[in-house]
Amino acid sequence: NLHIVSRTLRCMQRKQPNKLTLGEAIRAKREPQMSLRELARRSGISAAYLSDIERGNRSPGRCVMENIAVALGAPKLAARFVSDRIDFHREQIARLRVGRTK
Repeated sequence: NLHIVSRTLRCMQRKQPNKLTLGEAIRAKREPQMSLRELARRSGISAAYLSDIERGNRSPGRCVMENIAVALGAPKLAARFVSDRIDFHREQIARLRVGRTK
């Protein structure tokens, strides 16, 4: 299964190999219950934006994250948001620095 292989590779690249990213946690909580489009509708965001969050390409704002957590019935998910957002911005800064050295 390509999804499992992809997730395993991402876990291996992280410092904490067993910790899911915020996007992976959202997807894992969402999939048994509802579709991406349904969660996006309940959260008041577009399906494209939610997809980007789940893939780690975008970091949601606090209000959006709270809306997602409420829609999923997972208040602890919103608490994780703060540490994952810091990690996201660190990665973005690192990518910019690599781009400047070329």
